[in-house]
Amino acid sequence: MASPRTVIADAFEGFNRSISVEDARTFMNTGLEDVWSAAKDIDKEQRRRQLAQNLRRVEPLLQRIESYAKVSEVLCNGTPYLTCVWVRPYF
Repeated sequence: MASPRTVIADAFEGFNRSISVEDARTFMNTGLEDVWSAAKDIDKEQRRRQLAQNLRRVEPLLQRIESYAKVSEVLCNGTPYLTCVWVRPYF
């Protein structure tokens, strides 16, 4: 049976092979504050175009992710895996 460290490292390497270098760089430099900012920008644009989708419904999710992020940062401290924790569920 593979160790948890090996499983995580293999998944990380597989993920890195599946994305472009540019995307990898973007993921490494994107934080939760960037997600909040993007959600606010989308909301402003939709309101301007009168196509608002009530993005305030996303706020509780982002708040829960912030809590999860604090735990993940401790667990992933010193590893390159943290950014993939957020990205992986969407692929």
